[in-house]
Amino acid sequence: MTARLTQLQHREAQITQRVTELRSLFANAFSGFDFGDAASGQGHSGDSADADASERRDADAQKQARKDAQAQVEEAIAQES
Repeated sequence: MTARLTQLQHREAQITQRVTELRSLFANAFSGFDFGDAASGQGHSGDSADADASERRDADAQKQARKDAQAQVEEAIAQES
């Protein structure tokens, strides 16, 4: 059971890291595009808001990955009982 728990925790860490990398990759890839939803008078103040939103999404994704891993751990423990 301990081995399974360690395996799931390692998997969670890998997934969380990969999600963060992918979010950063997409944020950088699409940051130069104007999709027409920003007001022209905003200037660069939207860049800061976009970065804040991206950080919040990253944090949310990490929280969700932890919740998913915890659920898997609990399920594995329940199956062994």
